[in-house]
Amino acid sequence: MRKNGQKNVFEETIFSGVLSDRDDKFEMELTLRAGPDSRLVIQPVSVSTRCYVALSKHVGAPGSKSSWLAFEGISSEGTIFRSTYLSVYGHGHGTDGAWLKLAASKAHIILKRSEADDAKDVGVQWSLRGFRSFRNRPTKTSLGVVIVRGMHEFESYDEVTGSLAINPDGMAVDDAWFEKADEMLEFVWRGLEFGHGGRLPISLIQEYRSKEVVATFYEGKGSPPHLPSIHFLNQSDYIECLATHFDRKDTFPEAVWTAVGWLNSRTAIEEVRFLNIMTAIETILENLLPNTETKILPASEFSAVKDSLLATLERHSLAKEGLDIFKGKIKQLNSRTLSQKLSAVLDRYKLPETIVDQNVLRTLNKQRNSITHTGHALSDSDLWDCIIRAREIVVQVVLSELGYSGKFESYAAGHQVRSIGRGSNSNSNR
Repeated sequence: MRKNGQKNVFEETIFSGVLSDRDDKFEMELTLRAGPDSRLVIQPVSVSTRCYVALSKHVGAPGSKSSWLAFEGISSEGTIFRSTYLSVYGHGHGTDGAWLKLAASKAHIILKRSEADDAKDVGVQWSLRGFRSFRNRPTKTSLGVVIVRGMHEFESYDEVTGSLAINPDGMAVDDAWFEKADEMLEFVWRGLEFGHGGRLPISLIQEYRSKEVVATFYEGKGSPPHLPSIHFLNQSDYIECLATHFDRKDTFPEAVWTAVGWLNSRTAIEEVRFLNIMTAIETILENLLPNTETKILPASEFSAVKDSLLATLERHSLAKEGLDIFKGKIKQLNSRTLSQKLSAVLDRYKLPETIVDQNVLRTLNKQRNSITHTGHALSDSDLWDCIIRAREIVVQVVLSELGYSGKFESYAAGHQVRSIGRGSNSNSNR
C-alpha cells in the first residue's frame, strides 16, 4: 500500500474469490487497482452466463431498490480483498462474452507486512478529499500524537489533498487502542468539516498494525467549502482544541454534529439554505437548552393544567377527528415560542447583540414562517442577511460547545476575523 500522491495507491492485482448476492454465489476473479485519487477500479476477469443473468438484474429500474453484492477473495501473495457494499453500475454482452461493471461504496484490502518492512510504523491515517491546510503543529494526546496535514494549493476539491493521523509515539498498542484512535479521529474529522465549511469526504483509512495493513476505501466526491469558520492558514489552535476535547472524555452532545450537518447541506436555492440553517438552530434549541428555557411551566405543574384542559374538552360533543386535533394542541401548549427559545440561546451562549439582537431574532422567525408556509421569502427583508446571521448563531454555539478559544471567520455584518472564548472581548473584532 503506497502513500497518497505517488503513482498508484494500490497496484493492479488479481483476486480469486466468491461474489454473492442474497440468492446465489459465483466463483470469480477480479482485477483491482487504486490510482492516486484512491478510487478503486474493479473489473471481473470473466463473467459466466449464469452470473451475468443473475447479477444484471441488480442494476434495476430507476427509483427501485437493489441489494448490495459481496465479495471476498485473496491474491497469489496472500492479500485479502473484502467488500459487502458492491453494486453493478453497468453490464452488457457481445462476441467476446458478457461483462459487468462493479463499484464499491466501501471495501477493505488487508496486506501482510513482511519482517523486513523498514517502516514498521503503527498508527492510523485518514485521507481526505478537498482539505486545505498549511503547516499545522502536532498535538500530543493520551493516544499519541495527532497530526493533520493538508495542501494549500490544488486544482480540484475532489483530489486527495489532506490527512489526519495518530502516531502512538512509542506507546504499546492493541485492538482497544485502534478502536479509541478511530473514535478520536472521527471527532477531529467532524470538527474539521465544520471549520472547513462543507463536507470532507474520506477517501481511505489505513490502519498500520504490526503484522498487517488494513486499508478501507470509500466512495465519495469532494466539493468546495461555503463560508469556512476557521481559516486554512490558522488551524493549529482549533485542531488542538478538537483533539484535547476528545481526550478530556467529556460527553459531547451528538446534536451539535447533527446541527453541523444541516449547516453544511449544499444547495443553490437560498430559501432552502436558510431553512437548513434554521433546522440546525432548532436542533440546538431542542437538544442543548434545558427544559427550563424551552418550557413555560415545569412538567409536574403543566401536567395538572393539561389534565384540566383535556377534561374540559371531553365535556363537549366533538367529532373524533376534531377532538384529537385539540388534544394534540393542548399537549403542546407548554412549549415556548421559537422567538423565546432563540432569546434563550443568545443569553446562554452570550452572543453579541452587535451581531444578533431581538430585532434580528424576530426577523429570522418571520422569514422562516413566510418561506415554510408560503414558499416565498419576505419582500421587505434581506434573505442573505438572515442567512449569515442565522449561520452566525450556529457557528458560535458549536465553537462554544467545543470549548474553543481563538480566532474564527465571521460573516455577519461583513467578513471579519473575530475572537471567541477566553481572552476575547465579547467576540470582539481583531
